[in-house]
Amino acid sequence: MNSLLIFTTVEGRYRIYRELFEFCCHRAYPEYDVQVMDVRTNQPYGAACMRFLVDVSGHPYTYITDIDMMIIPEKPSLLEFHSAEIEKTGLCYSNVPRWKEPMGENRMTGLHFVTDDWWEITRDARLREVHKTNHEGLGKCKCDDELSLMRIVKGSGLPVTDRGHLVSRHHGIHLGTLRDYRKQTLQMRRNAVKSRVSVEKARYWLGLISTPEYREIFKRMHTDSQAVWELNELKKFCHQIGQA
Repeated sequence: MNSLLIFTTVEGRYRIYRELFEFCCHRAYPEYDVQVMDVRTNQPYGAACMRFLVDVSGHPYTYITDIDMMIIPEKPSLLEFHSAEIEKTGLCYSNVPRWKEPMGENRMTGLHFVTDDWWEITRDARLREVHKTNHEGLGKCKCDDELSLMRIVKGSGLPVTDRGHLVSRHHGIHLGTLRDYRKQTLQMRRNAVKSRVSVEKARYWLGLISTPEYREIFKRMHTDSQAVWELNELKKFCHQIGQA
């Protein structure tokens, strides 16, 4: 068992990203373990929410992220970055509220790093969240993962970190950024990517997509036009950014 587990969940059309997600994780950090949990689609809590409700304890540290987050190696490493945060706060998790967004004081970011103590400390709060979602008749509305995570933090009696700066926690390239801006202008899409992707990340990505492994995975993703569009768009913008 390695020190860190990178964990996420997946359902529905997002399964198309699974192979690429695992490839990126293993290539960036071969010393970390990776686990993707497949979630049934027809249930009150979707995959995004489920990733904060299930117990995957056993590793000294776990990083919970998105299935469409393409992890990239960094210095300090993902583990070094968050373990340093935890040393400063003394908490069993590393995350911050979305202070500058609507209802930000009630939402944690969906990228959550925890120590092994987290699972026991939050056990009752997570069980209450499951019960709440199962019995409140939410109809077609699935549980909001970031609101749920904040309820778990507060319901466990844990302090909410008040560090005012929202440091970069993606540790990769989020394809959802492109998806969110798909209907915007070319310049707006480019600016959205540029604000999240450094020159170093762009160059790393261009090197990664030139590998035979990536090319084979990309071929198997051709049935999903949305994913193909995102990856082609990312390639185009990384070429522009990487020339800086």
